[in-house]
Amino acid sequence: MSTINNDYSSLFDSLYGTSSSQNVSSMNFLSDWASVKNGSMAKLSKAYYAKNSEKAEKADASEIKEAMQANNRIKSDAETLKKSVENIKDVDDLKQFVEDYNAMIKSGGDSDNKSVLRNTLSMTQMVSKHSTLLGDLGITIGEDNKLTLDEETAGKADKSVWKSLFSGVGSLGDMIGAKASGIVNAVNTENNKLSNYTQSGTFAGTGSVGNIYDGSY
Repeated sequence: MSTINNDYSSLFDSLYGTSSSQNVSSMNFLSDWASVKNGSMAKLSKAYYAKNSEKAEKADASEIKEAMQANNRIKSDAETLKKSVENIKDVDDLKQFVEDYNAMIKSGGDSDNKSVLRNTLSMTQMVSKHSTLLGDLGITIGEDNKLTLDEETAGKADKSVWKSLFSGVGSLGDMIGAKASGIVNAVNTENNKLSNYTQSGTFAGTGSVGNIYDGSY
C-alpha cells in the first residue's frame, strides 16, 4: 500500500511542486479524489439534494399556491374582459365592459409578472388614445385609468361611434381583446413555471451554498 501511496504522492507532487504548502494541497486533493472513488461523495450529493428538495417543497408550496391563485384571478379577469368587449351591443353590455375593464386594470396592475404589466399598461394607453370617441359614448377615464360610464349619454350616442370603437379588426375593442389574450398567455406560462418548482426543487439551492455545489456539476 505504501508503494501505491508514494505513487499518488509523486503524481500530485509533479502537479503542484515540492514545497510544504503545495504538498498540503496535493494531500487534500488526494483525499477528495479518494472520497469520489469510494463513493462517499456520491452519497453526500444524494443526501444534499434529497434534504434540500424536501425543504423546498415544504417551504415554498404555500407561496407557490398563493402566487398561482393570484395569477388565476388575473387570468379570469382577462378572459371575462375579452368576452365582454367582443359582445357589446347595447348600454347594458357597455356597462358590463366598463366593470370588467376596471377589474382587469386593477388585477393586472397588482401583478409582478412583467408580461402581464406590459399588456395592462399597453391596454390603458390604447384606451387613453381613444378618449375623445369614448367621451362621445359617455365613457370618461379617471386618473387611476379606470372608466366611468354615463348611461344616458351612451344611450343617445350615434351608432357609428359604437361601431368605430368596438367593431372590426383594428378597433379599440379588437385591440383590448388581443391584450387580454396576451395576459392569459403570460399567466399560463408563469403558472407552468411555478408548477415545476415543487417537482424539481429549483428553489432548494437559492441563496445558499448549494448554488456553488450545484454549479460544480
